[in-house]
Amino acid sequence: MKRNSKPTKINDLLQDFFNTSQKKRAITNPLKLWLSVVGIHVKNETKEVFIKNNVLYVSIYNPYLKSDLIARKNIILQKIQEFNNDIIDLMFN
Repeated sequence: MKRNSKPTKINDLLQDFFNTSQKKRAITNPLKLWLSVVGIHVKNETKEVFIKNNVLYVSIYNPYLKSDLIARKNIILQKIQEFNNDIIDLMFN
């Protein structure tokens, strides 16, 4: 029997495995979800994060950061939905 596929590096296989298994697990904790999408620096500027009716509500201390996040809302929402596809919208308070 002849092999049809090219050999794949173990590092690539492990990276693919962890990426797909991470996406399959939905993050339900709003703070962990927000942290995984925006990072620690933005999380440190965040007052409150909660989910209500499949909408993620976020309160930000810094008004300049808030306006930047609002401008990037669609990109952030797409990243959020990679981790939890139950979230349908993102609102900033």
